Amino acid sequence: MKKATGSRGGEPLYDPKYPARQVLRVIADTWTPIVLFCLNGRTRRFNEMQRSIPDISKKMLTQTLRKLERSGLVNRLVHPVVPPHVDYSLTPIGVKFAEAVALLCNWAEKNKAMLKQVDRALNRADCAPTTNSVTCRGIAKS
Repeated sequence: MKKATGSRGGEPLYDPKYPARQVLRVIADTWTPIVLFCLNGRTRRFNEMQRSIPDISKKMLTQTLRKLERSGLVNRLVHPVVPPHVDYSLTPIGVKFAEAVALLCNWAEKNKAMLKQVDRALNRADCAPTTNSVTCRGIAKS
């Protein structure tokens, strides 16, 4: 297989050490970019984030915040009060990652129509008649 090279220094794009792959290893899941975007520019408490991201479960928010804290992107400050008061904020590195996510979010906002087309195409591909199943993602097959 032929390797493509990056624009700088001829680094192979498929090399695990290629910078874009390193970034994607950190943020390429469903919730990480959304949590980074939610924390961008402000400190938030857990429940406040959960209200801001209504379709995330407590378990997934907890796992995502722990991952981001382990990665050095999020600070977790526990205040010694009852009931516990925990603040989450971005570290300086987290701010840099959030800036990249914000660029992607702005791009997505400007390209909603194209994203809808891609989403429809993906849904059609997911519902391609490969089995005799009755439904596909809640959509009745004919």
